[in-house]
Amino acid sequence: MKAGIDVLQHVGSGGYPAYSPDLVHAIADLGRPVVPTAAHRVWIYPDTVNFPERLDDPEIKSGFPADMWAEIADSFKGFHRLPYFQTTDRQMLYGEESVKQWIRAGAVIGMGTDNGTPMNFHSDALWREAKVFTDNGLSPIKTINALTRVNARIIGKSNQLGTIEPGKLADIIVVKGNPLYDIVALKDVLVVMKDGILYKGGPNGK
Repeated sequence: MKAGIDVLQHVGSGGYPAYSPDLVHAIADLGRPVVPTAAHRVWIYPDTVNFPERLDDPEIKSGFPADMWAEIADSFKGFHRLPYFQTTDRQMLYGEESVKQWIRAGAVIGMGTDNGTPMNFHSDALWREAKVFTDNGLSPIKTINALTRVNARIIGKSNQLGTIEPGKLADIIVVKGNPLYDIVALKDVLVVMKDGILYKGGPNGK
């Protein structure tokens, strides 16, 4: 932070104890984005324990070559024993506070998922991360702002991405439901437009 870096990644990732209030507020006051990356252990692990059927989701399976999926599915049989999750019980003690420290401080928050880590899939990682933040007090509109405008700033593409306005790329999704009412609506994507080209949905319903 003192060296002038642009973004702090994995700030509290995995549910480690909160930083000192002075440090949290110093970071927030500078207005530099923080990306906590919260859901991938602390929330996804208990979600899977409570609902193991999510590992049978055909949408997830369709995103992998058959041989790769067979290997991944085999790892599900003993996911409780994976070294990746051996400190999860401890991390769950600090998970909520690790997220709330940034929300309370009014920090500029970006969203990252670490998807590709065990049981943290590309198809649902982002809406699960968003849900963690809304569940812990970040308003849905601020959560969507973190997913779009702030993330565009983080990757240095604010002049092209992150908001819908003239001169920017027409990268737009349409979802079923109202994410301002329930952020989980982000999981039901009906239309995907990338740079003005429809890749999903639209008149043909593909």
